[in-house]
Amino acid sequence: MDFLTLLISDKVARREQKKFSTRLRRGQFRTTKIVEQFQFERLPQLNRVLVYDLATGRYLEEKAPVLVVGLCGTVKRHMAQKLAHCPVCQGVDVVLTTCASLAQSLKAAWATGSYERIAVHAGPGAATNHR
Repeated sequence: MDFLTLLISDKVARREQKKFSTRLRRGQFRTTKIVEQFQFERLPQLNRVLVYDLATGRYLEEKAPVLVVGLCGTVKRHMAQKLAHCPVCQGVDVVLTTCASLAQSLKAAWATGSYERIAVHAGPGAATNHR
């Protein structure tokens, strides 16, 4: 019985690890570093409390958007990847993109007539808020 339990728990653990790896790959993560590894000393103006609050994923339950903005060289992408890693660990699918890539994809979708299909994935009202 113990052997069978061990086999099943191993299978479950492998399956969960595969799901996690797939979410990271589909999310287009460049790194798998986590928020706890961030060196806040390098950016003392960064709100550490807000970063850790975002890392909890509470904004997902509240359906609140998160937009990371700032000047060039202020580790926006680096921080966004660290913050997006937290929901992936919680089993949520995440896709990282830049504003430029998103705008380009939406423009191409609009030109080919597939905008409505893409907007459905963006959430309610996305198809009507494009003007």
